[in-house]
Amino acid sequence: MTLIEYIGLGLKADEVVDLLEQHDMEVIYRFDRLHENSPDEYSSAAPEAGFQLSFDENQVLTTIFCYVKGRDGFVPVNPALVGVAFFQSAAAARAAGEREGMKCLFKDGVQFLGRTLSWVSFEKDHRKIHYEYAEDGLAMITLSRRQAVV
Repeated sequence: MTLIEYIGLGLKADEVVDLLEQHDMEVIYRFDRLHENSPDEYSSAAPEAGFQLSFDENQVLTTIFCYVKGRDGFVPVNPALVGVAFFQSAAAARAAGEREGMKCLFKDGVQFLGRTLSWVSFEKDHRKIHYEYAEDGLAMITLSRRQAVV
């Protein structure tokens, strides 16, 4: 399975357990210890494989951070593991999304924590694919569940 196929699966699903075991990943449980009505959350990281998982209060995998460029202790992820195209520029990602007829959002030249970023985000098959670009190219891909319309 590629990482995008795990989105929406439960923490205890056989496929997810196999992924956790394959990469010797520990699950961290964060609960509302300050009694602020914050939902519980679960996370697990595989720095040596270049990705991090985030589960919601129902233990459903909602977000996967894929480090295309190594940073913060994460090595670059293997593109074959992710399951989505790696576009080397925001313009290429945007063009591909529009060609496929997907809802596409984008922003160029965003100043964030002393860095200039661009991003492209589109939705496909109830999943959201978010590409983040730094000055030297594609830096991160975030895979997530599409937000419900309320």
